[in-house]
Amino acid sequence: MLNLQRGAMLTAVGVMFAGALAGCNQGGSGGSGGSSTGTVSSSATVATVNGTPITQADFYNQLQIYRPQGNPMGGMSTEPAGVAVLRQMIQTQLIEQAAKKDGVYPTDAQIDQQFQNMKLQNDRNSTKTIEDQLQLNGMSPDSFKKNVIAPQLCQLLELTKGITVTDADVKAYYDLHKTDQFTVSDAAHIKRIQAATQADAQDIADQLSKGASWDTVYNSPKSTDKSLPGGDFPQWIGSDLNNPQAKPLLDAIKSTDVGKYSKPFKFATGYWVITVVEKRPKSVLDESKVAGLIRDQLLQQKVQTDPSKIGAFQELMRNKATTADIQVTDPQYKTMVQQITNPPAAPQMGGPGAPPPGAPAPTPPPAAGGAHPAPAPAAPAPPAPKKP
Repeated sequence: MLNLQRGAMLTAVGVMFAGALAGCNQGGSGGSGGSSTGTVSSSATVATVNGTPITQADFYNQLQIYRPQGNPMGGMSTEPAGVAVLRQMIQTQLIEQAAKKDGVYPTDAQIDQQFQNMKLQNDRNSTKTIEDQLQLNGMSPDSFKKNVIAPQLCQLLELTKGITVTDADVKAYYDLHKTDQFTVSDAAHIKRIQAATQADAQDIADQLSKGASWDTVYNSPKSTDKSLPGGDFPQWIGSDLNNPQAKPLLDAIKSTDVGKYSKPFKFATGYWVITVVEKRPKSVLDESKVAGLIRDQLLQQKVQTDPSKIGAFQELMRNKATTADIQVTDPQYKTMVQQITNPPAAPQMGGPGAPPPGAPAPTPPPAAGGAHPAPAPAAPAPPAPKKP
């Protein structure tokens, strides 16, 4: 049965998009789990699910962007990459086949709209486009739509069958939250160089003021933290950050023009010199642009108030799994297939006062303004696993 996890359904890009990349972005250390050798074929299959093939080419494409995720007991999963990837591909086939049979498989327009919703969320928080982030993690927009958005939409549409959200509901939510959720504060995109001492930071500032290139100074020995490529913060820093510790940074941003350098200032664990790459004015997102996000959130909230919806979906997928005809070409995957077709009993549903097991979390409201400075984005993916 599909493993429904809280937050798996169409959450804001900070959850769904980042989570998707975390699960599908770098070559894992668990190995491919494959034992055969030869040339990858676009027509050869590694498995069939009720007669629908999973091709060798698609399987290896997913292996190349796979990274193991944490397990419930802490630490990273030790499951071989090939097993984990094929398990997910089989489960995706099961949910997509169920959605097609029930007439709720998402249309191209729905998938494209969800991608646009995610772009909107991404652009208000990240200085990197969603396309650039996907490319960094070995994915294209088309593959992301196919392998992430489509199956998650299938789950949402199955779960919310019979539930409606009207245009009036959307407008009421927008009007109520126009200020706190859909007003984007002015923000800045910055780069920073960190030094250990004030004297070193002043020397860095002096070099920049005399015409030294940013990259040269950033890569010099006096630059003590090179965790961000080029010192480039990947997220917008909003002027409305409600954090006293951020005041020195916000003051430096306010007093520094675009393309100029700040004076050294004490911040975090050292002394910083920043340059402001871009400043973004305050804006209000139009209702028409966020209507899809609001509709998805309201659908998810309605599902959470009706535990029977979750139970019905879990039972549907359990039945699909137990009756599925799943064939694999490599014997090492047979145990995994047996686990899918013989799932454990569904958990007891919780009461209305608590989220039911496996229930999707409501879409988090968009953060007002820019995000708090965050760690560096994931490093580029290592070379793809060797093709068997």
